[in-house]
Amino acid sequence: MSTGRRIYLKMTDPEEALSLLLARAAELSELPAETIPTTAALDRVTAVAIYAHASSPTFPAAAMDGYAVASALTFAASEAEPVTLAVPREAEPVDTGEALPVGKDAVCKIEDVHEQPEAITVLAAAWPGQHVRLVGEEVAAGELLVTSGQRLTPRHIGLLLAAQVWSVAVRRKPAVTIVPTGAECIPAGQEPAKDQFVEYNGPMLAAALTQWGAQPRLLPPVANDAKLLSTAINQAADSSDVADVELLVPPDQIERSIVAVGSHDLALAAVAEHLAQHPPLLHLVCLSTGSTEGLAALGRGEGHIAGTHLLDAATQEYNVPYVQRWLADLPLVLVNLAFREVGLLVRKGNPQALRELADLTRHDVTFINRQPGSGTRVLLDFLLHQRNIATAAVTGYEREAYTHTMVAEAIRQGSADVGLGIRAAAQAFGLDFVPVTEERYDLAVPKALLELSKISALLQTLRSPAVHAAIEQLGGYSVRKTGEIVYEQ
Repeated sequence: MSTGRRIYLKMTDPEEALSLLLARAAELSELPAETIPTTAALDRVTAVAIYAHASSPTFPAAAMDGYAVASALTFAASEAEPVTLAVPREAEPVDTGEALPVGKDAVCKIEDVHEQPEAITVLAAAWPGQHVRLVGEEVAAGELLVTSGQRLTPRHIGLLLAAQVWSVAVRRKPAVTIVPTGAECIPAGQEPAKDQFVEYNGPMLAAALTQWGAQPRLLPPVANDAKLLSTAINQAADSSDVADVELLVPPDQIERSIVAVGSHDLALAAVAEHLAQHPPLLHLVCLSTGSTEGLAALGRGEGHIAGTHLLDAATQEYNVPYVQRWLADLPLVLVNLAFREVGLLVRKGNPQALRELADLTRHDVTFINRQPGSGTRVLLDFLLHQRNIATAAVTGYEREAYTHTMVAEAIRQGSADVGLGIRAAAQAFGLDFVPVTEERYDLAVPKALLELSKISALLQTLRSPAVHAAIEQLGGYSVRKTGEIVYEQ
């Protein structure tokens, strides 16, 4: 017997509903970009890659409380024969974080000197750069800070401000309209009658959408009438967006991340940006530890891939002898990232006319080195030994930077005259470049990870013509074997 009740609502399974939503989302273009202050960008999604506008720190700074000195005045100092320096002409008091005075290149800790009226006694020689924070030690100008499609965290905000990025381009928040249904529903805040209940699903969804990065609009409840529902939904559609949830809430960050340990290279930024812009929208996290530590970390399972460019002095072969010695029990492949030019980075115009490694021994030249264990440091030591040049003869050999960009920034700022690095860093920082050699840079990938979809996507990206073009545009790179497996064990 008919009750006269009209059943006009069709139930859809959650899986089918999600499939329909994602299919509809795939038809839509990305939300338009808008530029907002960096300080207001928390939890917003970047529309483009963001690069550092300036280095941090922007000046050589004291890393310890003490006295800033010209290191050359202390070279003869020892406990047996201490050196006395006049204050403030030869030794100027500085606090941690304070800019290094002009003409000073080192800091003697307050604990390591004897203070006298208008003078100090130095008991040990100071080397160039001792207890000094280099320009760009935190971040170097031009360095990739955040790829596109990244949700900005408090850490990102601090990093962007340190790099003097005052505004950022982000995706507009999607507008989402919530239409509660049911004549028995009343908005929150009203006292319900016996046949009514407070509509709480809408506010709950609105709160969740806000947390996920959307701009929700909650309509008053609509009665279960087909025409009323159709009108409300059509009006909501005219002022709302349908967007893929991935634009707002990245899935498990760990699952979408590829951790790259080891050597720093500018080409990785091009790879990272391509991965961030193309499905499955992966995030390449680069930890610059140096080639040696990178391989060690890979052996401990602390990364997915390791960047390396270690030259073996005995065989003059790159990378293979090292993974054979250090990671003999780890099945892996070496995938070529690129070949790159290595040479002397010097100021624009090469004012000191530096032409070869032998010029590093000149008394008017101050060098800046890379940290022990880095591929560039290994290469330098090999080249110096090959030319019978003692490291003690190179002023500044002990002064260390952790990336090519830090070396380039120190030279641009004038705190060093020359460093060994890649042509791309010289080009990025407006420096001149004196070619010395070419080296091979590979990515070590454990075989057990090759079946992971994100590692497959990475290898496919390395073979992409678009990525090859982006790498070559950096300057000093050859992609003749990029993406190829050059060794397997």
